[in-house]
Amino acid sequence: MLTLDRPLVMVVEGPLLAQVRVLLPEVQHYITLYNTPGVDSLGLEVNNIVDITDHNNYEFIMRISTNIQNNEDFFTDLNNMQVDHDILEHGNFFKNLNNIQMIRRKHFTKLPLQANYYPLPGAVFIEDDETRLTILTAQPLGVAALKPGQVEIMQDRRLNQDDGRGLGQGVLDNRPTPTSFRLILESKTSKC
Repeated sequence: MLTLDRPLVMVVEGPLLAQVRVLLPEVQHYITLYNTPGVDSLGLEVNNIVDITDHNNYEFIMRISTNIQNNEDFFTDLNNMQVDHDILEHGNFFKNLNNIQMIRRKHFTKLPLQANYYPLPGAVFIEDDETRLTILTAQPLGVAALKPGQVEIMQDRRLNQDDGRGLGQGVLDNRPTPTSFRLILESKTSKC
């Protein structure tokens, strides 16, 4: 369990960016909001440096909670490409004109926790009739949406024994792991 006794919190503000840094024993967490022209100012940038080398049988996630009513449905990309706003629906898949594919994922309560994690090559989003939250990632990870309005992304895991998921051994070679994300919150509008 992450200890929150006395985290070191630093706030940096300037004309080009605002940043909050939270330093904890297991993670350095940075959230940056840019005030520049162009795509840098689109959404929040989240950077984590996770170090769980002092733990055993430990999983570290980043959970984002919203009020989006997505019914535990979420979408991940299939090929680590940028999400395009002109997505056409084709059953459980979304495909745009550049062949970028998104697949519908769902949380199944009858399955164990690990069976509800899916590959996250580059993007995930949840949405309802009014809002869409897109999370872009700089590195492939695992993702789940275990409750409505939530997205959780596996940051790192350390296991003493094989988990039966194909590796054939425990995961004990952990190193401090940097992860980077862009969170984009959009209001949905009806088509004109």
